[in-house]
Amino acid sequence: MSNLGLCSSMRKFLIGTTLISLMFSIPNAMAMGSGDKFQDAQTGLTFQIFKPANTAHLKGYRFKMLSCGADTEQWIAAYYGKTSKGPALQILENSAATPCYNSGMGVTVATTTINKAPVRFVAYCDPASQKQWKNCSIKDIAKYGGYAHWDTAPTKNLKATTIEIIAMGLSYQQILDVAKSLKPLP
Repeated sequence: MSNLGLCSSMRKFLIGTTLISLMFSIPNAMAMGSGDKFQDAQTGLTFQIFKPANTAHLKGYRFKMLSCGADTEQWIAAYYGKTSKGPALQILENSAATPCYNSGMGVTVATTTINKAPVRFVAYCDPASQKQWKNCSIKDIAKYGGYAHWDTAPTKNLKATTIEIIAMGLSYQQILDVAKSLKPLP
């Protein structure tokens, strides 16, 4: 057998094994490269990811998958409204079994339910000001910022999720509208 024949056989073998390996890797590559960051994140996580249909007209500018420490799942943070003085919004999602963030001290000014889950709304009133702290109300969310916090129910295949929507310069109603727009990914 000549070297030319060996090279031709080798080429056919390499092309064949390359095509076979590509066939098996395409579904994973497509899932991780769908162009939808929320969908891509869901691919590797065991808790349900929710995607907003409404972001209070704020454009997204950053999406991160963050570490919660060794031996824990990553969590996601999506940021909207990148301006120093304008409204801003963060949507944080994490496994309800492993909380990874603390949105800060404030006063619970409202509660409601979304999809049977109790949702707590907190305004960032100043605890150093007794008057402000004592009189903190739902209107102060727009004035000082605040957040909505709740846990979703687990699904048949995915764990429960803790969701927080942190906002500056948005009203209670705007945050509620964003919260209600969150849809679980299939």
